[in-house]
Amino acid sequence: MRPGVADDSTDRGQSELIGTVLLIGIVLAGLTAIIVFGATALDSARDDSRVNNIEHSMTQFDSRAAMVALGNSNSQRVKLGETGDGRYDINPDSGWVNITHVNHSGNGDVETIANATFGSVYYENENTTIAYQGGGVWRGTGNESIMISPPEFHYRGSTLTFPIISVDGSGGASGQPSAGIAVEERSTRIFPNASEPDYGNNSYENPIDEGNVTVTIHGDYYVAWADYFEDRTSGAVTVDHENETASVVLIGFGTVGDFEMPAEGNSVEIKGIESGH
Repeated sequence: MRPGVADDSTDRGQSELIGTVLLIGIVLAGLTAIIVFGATALDSARDDSRVNNIEHSMTQFDSRAAMVALGNSNSQRVKLGETGDGRYDINPDSGWVNITHVNHSGNGDVETIANATFGSVYYENENTTIAYQGGGVWRGTGNESIMISPPEFHYRGSTLTFPIISVDGSGGASGQPSAGIAVEERSTRIFPNASEPDYGNNSYENPIDEGNVTVTIHGDYYVAWADYFEDRTSGAVTVDHENETASVVLIGFGTVGDFEMPAEGNSVEIKGIESGH
């Protein structure tokens, strides 16, 4: 080595060493990001699979509950899906249904035909709720809700069939519990019902001659109920977000069956068509 002349080989060695360390650091950082992302994706996939499994088990619960509620069985038992970080609970006070006959006598009167609490069996974790309520299964996420399995609500033509299934009980569980379903009180016919007294100019008989029937649902899944009413009925649907209710007005058809042609200047009332016809 000559005095005053730098040793190029030493500088190059240090440069190569520093470059190697930086390269290893970048590779390690990349591996860490991949590991973290992979773990997050795996947890998300596991949660989605668990929720899907719980939806399936709650649909099975719905099927067994219908067998008991509608008289095909006295009791049933169903195994529920594994809870993970969530748990199952019963709330006998959640949600209600109100059915009224509006303008039943032609004088603007309102007759309450049914007013009942649904109650629910539900699974809940920090992001999702899956519940059996009102004969259907519903999924809630934040302020949104969707139907998983339809309720026992059927409206075709001018006929409504709606068994109101109420849930009672207590307790909760996590892990992979099973649920027992039994009848506490057998169903009673609400309408038609010959034992009910007349109200106004009508009685609890079919078909109704005046007004219309309005069904109102209140609860956490009212938006999903409204969507169901829109898709499955020909009624007029309204949603009240402030009161968390969904309502459907089931329009009667006025005169039903054969009728005599009215004399000139007279008319026969037929509902559900444009005015002027």
